[in-house]
Parts: sequence; structure tokens; C-alpha cells
Amino acid sequence: MSTIGDVLLGTAKRLEKVSETPRLDAEILLACALGINRAHLMARLRDAIEVPALFEEYIRRRESYEPLAYILGEWEFFSLRFKCKKPIFVPRPETEILVERVLEELDDLQGRVLDVGAGTGCVGIAIAANNPQVTVVALDKNPDALDLVQTNARLHSVEERVRAVCSDGLSAFSKGGHFDVVCSNPPYVETSVWNDISPVIRFHEDSRAILSGIDGLEFIRQLIRDAKGVLRDQGVLAFEIGCGQKDAVYDILLQMGYTCLSSFRDLSGIDRVITARNSCMKW
Repeated sequence: MSTIGDVLLGTAKRLEKVSETPRLDAEILLACALGINRAHLMARLRDAIEVPALFEEYIRRRESYEPLAYILGEWEFFSLRFKCKKPIFVPRPETEILVERVLEELDDLQGRVLDVGAGTGCVGIAIAANNPQVTVVALDKNPDALDLVQTNARLHSVEERVRAVCSDGLSAFSKGGHFDVVCSNPPYVETSVWNDISPVIRFHEDSRAILSGIDGLEFIRQLIRDAKGVLRDQGVLAFEIGCGQKDAVYDILLQMGYTCLSSFRDLSGIDRVITARNSCMKW
């Protein structure tokens, strides 16, 4: 009978073609299949094991490039666990910068936040969980995503302050200063590069949450225009952008009369999050 260490070694070799972290993937999936945590698993490397059928199922799914978040049914974001399901966009670590910036702007004060394209609800729920004075409207056009938002809001005991709304864009709201912050992790990838994107994304995640026209800015342009109608004067628009998009996004914001533009880089040094203030001044 093989040991846990043997199983992990063999599984990591199987996953080398589909993952940049094959050993870690193997450890996470075996621990999950056994119903133990990873630290416990690593303390038992010399123990003999009968490989569970569930583990083999997990590995077959991973070999088809399925993201770990879908296999596990959950993923960590901003030190919180979020339920996930295919094909709703998996929370990314770089999006934590967006949450940090919104929390900084709110500064523990009371405020209304609109999370556009909520997906799992990770952005809005993380904001609500870290600021008890905040109420959040989580907006998405996918009813399955909104069900997931409600599930995750209950999971983190913020369901009284997070409301899920089904709408394609901001058409659900009349014009007026409804919100102190509008935030979004929008689609921002050019349609022409879709075939070059990792199979983990192409084969399993919803392309509508990723692709945004010829230059990747179609959704962002609409967001910038529509947010002016629902933000209060000097309210904050905060959203994620792709590599190399900062200058073009700044131009759009300035053309629309936003002020106090700022950008924030991720750990790779890429400008990843933009913030700007809504100005209701008449020119």
C-alpha cells in the first residue's frame, strides 16, 4: 500500500501539465478528500493510505484544467471563505487591493456601496464584513451569481446589510446620489486574446466576466458613464483594470469630469486599481 507521500509525489507529476503548483494542488485536494486539514496531512506523509475514490475524481477534474475553487466549492478571499461554483468568476488575490482601497475611502464611516458585477459577492461582502457601518448593494445580471451572493452573505453574517439585485448595468437605479462608493472588478480583457488565455479560465469560467470588447475597456467606459448618475457629489468610483490600461482609463475619467484620480499597484508592480471622485460641478 502506498504512503501519503508516495500518492502526493505521483499526483504532482500528473498535474504538472495543467498547474503551476502541482504539488500544492495535490496536497489541497488529498486533504479535502480525506476530510482533514493540510497541516494534518503533511504530518502523516509516511502513513499508508488507501486512496479515496473522491480524490481520484478531484484529480481527473483538475487534469481537465478545472479551477481548484470549483472542485473544492469554496475559495479564500480577504481572509474569508467564499462559496464558489462554475462558471461564476473565481475571486482573485489582486482584487483584494480593491477592497482595501474602498475600506480606506470609507474610513470606518457609515456609507452605501454599490458592487457592480458582484459574482460570488466577495468584494461587497468583504467590505461589509470589515466595516459594520456599511450597507452594500451587490449587482449582477446572473441570477445564479445572486444566489451565491446571498449564500455568502449569510455565511459571514452580513445578510442584513448586503442586498442582491439582478440588473444588467446600473439601469435598476434612477439618477441621483444614491451611493458613497461604486466599486467593480469588471471584465477588462481584449476579445482578441481569448485563445491565448489559460485553459483554466477558457474552459471553465464565464467569458462574459472576463472579455470586454476590442480594447478591453467596453465595460469600463459604461461603468464610468453610469456611475456618475448614482454617485453622490465627491463619491468614489473604484475598479480594477488590466495591465497597461491606466492611461486610457485616466483619459476616460477626465473626459467624464472625475477628479482626484489615483492608481494602486499589485505585487507584480502592475497598476491594478483605479479610484476617482465624482464631481457634480457644472462646467
